[in-house]
Amino acid sequence: MAMPDKDENLEMEKENPKKSFQRKLNKLNEEKEKALADAEHWKNEYYRAYADTKNLRNQLEKDHMAAMKYRAEGFVDELLPVLDIDGHRTLRKSLTSKDTQTDIIIWTSRDKLRCHLFSSLDTVGL
Repeated sequence: MAMPDKDENLEMEKENPKKSFQRKLNKLNEEKEKALADAEHWKNEYYRAYADTKNLRNQLEKDHMAAMKYRAEGFVDELLPVLDIDGHRTLRKSLTSKDTQTDIIIWTSRDKLRCHLFSSLDTVGL
C-alpha cells in the first residue's frame, strides 16, 4: 500500500479532525510522560550525588577530628614527663629558695626544663 502524500493527509485531517486531534494529543502525552520520567531520573541522580557528597564531608570531618585527637595525644605524651618531673622539681625549689646558691640551682633547673620542653616540642614537630 502506498503512503499518502501531503494532500491526502490534509484531506484525512479535514475528514477526521477528532482522530487527528486525538493522535496529536496522544503524542504530546507520550512526550510529557517521557519528560517527567527523565526529570524524575535526574532528580534521583541529584539526590544521590548530594547524599554522597554529604557522607564524604561527614567522613572527612570525622577523620580530621580523629587525626587531631591522636596528634594532640602524642604531644601530651611528650609534654607530661617534662611538666611532671622537671616542672614540679623547679617549682618546689623556687618556693623554698632563700639563698643565692639555691637560686643558681633553680635557674639551672629552669634551663633544663626549658631544654627538655623544647626537645619535646621538636619531637612532635612544633
